[in-house]
Amino acid sequence: QIIEPLLRNSADAVASYDAPRIVERLLRLALPVTYVWISGFYVFFHVWLNLLAELLRFGDRQFYKAWWNAVTFDEYCRLWNMPVHHWIVRHVYFPALRAGRSKTTCGILAFTVSAVFHEVVIALPLRSVHMPIAFLAMMAQVPLVSVSAEINKRTRGTAFDQLGNYLFWISFCFLGQPLAILIYYHHVIAGA
Repeated sequence: QIIEPLLRNSADAVASYDAPRIVERLLRLALPVTYVWISGFYVFFHVWLNLLAELLRFGDRQFYKAWWNAVTFDEYCRLWNMPVHHWIVRHVYFPALRAGRSKTTCGILAFTVSAVFHEVVIALPLRSVHMPIAFLAMMAQVPLVSVSAEINKRTRGTAFDQLGNYLFWISFCFLGQPLAILIYYHHVIAGA
């Protein structure tokens, strides 16, 4: 009721590359898209995985940690999806590190593998294999890892030590999620 009309009404702005109107649509999409994303996170990670763990008598119930307090993007990636993070570290990062690759190369490789899996999980059910939106969104986070780490290093112990968390929430709520939805809608749904 809220998101779909906003997306439909943004067709002219997207087609004409009208930056002020696109920014206005992103700001209007920010709250409902974030609400849907956080609701989906709660339903999947807190309710569904715990229910499944209970039924299967799975003892380790730590599916996420306090990702909402992350001050760097690296910290967010480690906290928001613990099973995937552990799998990536175990099967991608450490083997590449043991093969003599640098930590930076291993991190980029881990991000790339994660981005491919995110693309598969999103593109196949939504039949959007011709536009790698999830892959590009994940890879766009790679420079933010360095930027947020530098901000955190420079502001640690000051009155601005939560600046990285502000950067995370601004990019997550006002740029990342609404922009991905806008691109997906106009290039996959409306373009079909």
